[in-house]
Amino acid sequence: MIKLVADAINKQPSAVVFGSNNLFFYDLLPHLRSHVRVIDLTHSITPKQEWCETYSLPYVHRINQRVVLGPNTLETFKAIYASHGVPAALLARFTIIPNKTGIAVSLLKKELTGSLRVIFVGRDSEEKRPELFFRIAEMCVGKGIDARFVAIGKFVRNWNHYTPYVSFEGEIRDTERLVEQYRQAHIIIITSSFEGFPLVLQEAMSQGVVPIATDVGEIPYYISPSLETGYTVDGRQPDDKIIDDFIAKISYLQVNPFVWTSYSSRCREMVGEQFSEERFETEYRNLLLNKGA
Repeated sequence: MIKLVADAINKQPSAVVFGSNNLFFYDLLPHLRSHVRVIDLTHSITPKQEWCETYSLPYVHRINQRVVLGPNTLETFKAIYASHGVPAALLARFTIIPNKTGIAVSLLKKELTGSLRVIFVGRDSEEKRPELFFRIAEMCVGKGIDARFVAIGKFVRNWNHYTPYVSFEGEIRDTERLVEQYRQAHIIIITSSFEGFPLVLQEAMSQGVVPIATDVGEIPYYISPSLETGYTVDGRQPDDKIIDDFIAKISYLQVNPFVWTSYSSRCREMVGEQFSEERFETEYRNLLLNKGA
């Protein structure tokens, strides 16, 4: 199969091969001729660095350009290259292109005048750790924090024992329905053990939703009190400590609505500045057409 694919690509005079999080892509590279441009995209680094980030190392000399979502991932690759003896000169092949959001930034300033609406948007997977969100909801209710918790996504495991604390909205594929959920929300929770920079964060922030998230991937680069865009929590702590830290941030925003309002406005501004569709398409067009190289 690899030989057949490589032969078809090699016949094209100006071929560009773009791969992302795909082991087959790396296995293909030794079979490609030198005229074929190779571009690689890494969304996130796995916790133990046992997947594409290390599998790709024997092939990095053949990769013309590597795209990452932000500087934190680039710094991790610098350390990976150094520890595996990859020439530092190859770091010049990296370029940073943040993702875009396909949802228009809201022009409406939101206010926090009643109960907080706290959402989780994601799949029921090990790395997303939705059980932390459910436990956060249960403990917030127990502590009397004035907040409603909503889970959006397809949850295949049985979480029915959390229904007294969490409203399960199911998977929402319709964009307008999802945007309406963001418009109603005040806080989005990310409990992941690893990420790049989640699209759901960009979508929620575009509607003035303030993130509280684990400090993984590019999240700390864009989300912090100093930027007035939200809060991060150390995601490597024991679960109970992670939960306590999330609850403390939720409680703080609940009793300090003026802080939430300021952060909400700044979130909308950041999406327009950093994650616009125009910027994304321009940078990828230049990359694929090899402009400015």
